[in-house]
Amino acid sequence: MEKNSYDMIMLDHMMPGMDGIDTLQEAKERELIADGCVVIVLTANAVAGAKEEYIKAGFDDYLTKPLEVGALEYALKKYLPSEKIEYRDIDTAKKPIEDVSAGVSSDDDYMEFTPGEYDTVSVEDNSDLFRELDEKGINTKTALSYFGGDEKFYKETLATFYTTAKQRTDELTQELDDGDIKGYAVNVHALKSNAKTLGANSLFEIALSLEKAAKNGDDETVKNDHPSLIKEVENVVAIIGDTSLADMDVSAVLSADASDDEVIEFIPE
Repeated sequence: MEKNSYDMIMLDHMMPGMDGIDTLQEAKERELIADGCVVIVLTANAVAGAKEEYIKAGFDDYLTKPLEVGALEYALKKYLPSEKIEYRDIDTAKKPIEDVSAGVSSDDDYMEFTPGEYDTVSVEDNSDLFRELDEKGINTKTALSYFGGDEKFYKETLATFYTTAKQRTDELTQELDDGDIKGYAVNVHALKSNAKTLGANSLFEIALSLEKAAKNGDDETVKNDHPSLIKEVENVVAIIGDTSLADMDVSAVLSADASDDEVIEFIPE
């Protein structure tokens, strides 16, 4: 942001070290955010009054994770300058996009949003890979809806998880050994979101439970249930390892860097 100005910035709320709210405050203090730039916070957990709290903190809006294609599309259309958007016609019709930014439930419990159904999302009956993953407990149809039906992107993300899972669990174990429950909460939060987008529902549930325990300072529950998390991560890695995804070269994915001058393109409703 020191070198370039942007029309929109999306900040994750839960990040290691400095969270999204602190990052936004520092960016504003250093005058790094250009006039007219919209800043949106990304959050996996939404509770009653969350939007008002984020607006009070200086954000313009918020989106829930895992990001739904319709919600992201709506935000892009709402906030980006019209001249920065390129529309492309497609043959397959999609359902209309609703205003997903209007309000949240009055319940005080955490809400996890399920993906919408899009006509462009499908899992081909002859796809041996997806059938094999489904049979072993990975919900590929739900996962693909988070990826807008982009099977290649989904496969790359599965392969990246397979490659980086050991490093991520090692970091969590180290944080637990060091008594860094706050750091543990941030990283298990990220693992939780990743698990949901991949369709690894059992891993998602365990990570969600551990995230809540860590945020509540329940060290005993975190220590007791952490081995279950490691075991389930290993299970997901084993499932992926039994497929052709284990041989996918993800080095290009991990080092990919989008051009600053790139115009954002997306499929209109």
